[in-house]
Amino acid sequence: MGEHTERTTDDSSLMEDVYPLSPVQLGMVFHDLYSPDAGVYLNQYVFSLRGRLRPEVLRDAWRHVLGHLPVLRTAFVWEGMDRPVQVVFRHAALPWEEHDWRGCTADERRERLGRYLEAQRGRRFDLLEPPLLRLALVRVEDEEFELVWSYHHLLLDGWSISLVLQDVLASYDALLRGGTPVLPRRRSYRDYVAWLLRQDLAAAETYWRATLRGFAGPTPLGVDRAPDAAASGPAAFGAAGRLLSADATAGLQSFARQHRLTVNALVQGAWGVLLARYSGEEDVV
Repeated sequence: MGEHTERTTDDSSLMEDVYPLSPVQLGMVFHDLYSPDAGVYLNQYVFSLRGRLRPEVLRDAWRHVLGHLPVLRTAFVWEGMDRPVQVVFRHAALPWEEHDWRGCTADERRERLGRYLEAQRGRRFDLLEPPLLRLALVRVEDEEFELVWSYHHLLLDGWSISLVLQDVLASYDALLRGGTPVLPRRRSYRDYVAWLLRQDLAAAETYWRATLRGFAGPTPLGVDRAPDAAASGPAAFGAAGRLLSADATAGLQSFARQHRLTVNALVQGAWGVLLARYSGEEDVV
């Protein structure tokens, strides 16, 4: 175990809390360790900001939120443990960068931003070193900025993002006015894990065995594939991308909100429909 991990487990003064992982988190940690260079669970958001932004105040707003939300100060420890645990640190330094690209043309900025995002995706997070997030503020014009937020999916899901951003905006507004941010208390992820541990796992297993009765294997895709094309070993997958227009993105977000879904759940549903079309089967596993 590294120096930081030893401090984590041996020096309780550094820790605010320690509790188990949820089943979803356990799966993410396994895949992160099994395929450390895959970057599957590194998420990125890019926000375009317009107006007389004060970068130092925005930075301090993020620092305040980092101190306010325990989940953002969480590390994950597994070595020397019977089962992995998540450790909430009392303090964590905010990884913050600022860049000035005002001398670039619009095309140069797009290309440069693309390279920067790709480079950030290639920098994996050390699960032992909180916070598992990075921020970069890029000034592209005097009153135009791009805020890049990279974070590990272990910390946040789609619903959580909006809550974090609400706290950041409220903190920025308070600091801009010379006040101290007063933020609402968010329900701890520990509470959710505790709720999971109280559930009847035997009843859940009975339900899923009944639901999946009759399925002997995954859904066949019905497309030609070479015999050796099946995934094997770490990071045995490919990637494809397609940019959506701003209008299409806004439409998806609006539809998801109306139906109380995350955009990710909406995309997963569309993926299921596509697999059903390929396989010719109504049920997809």
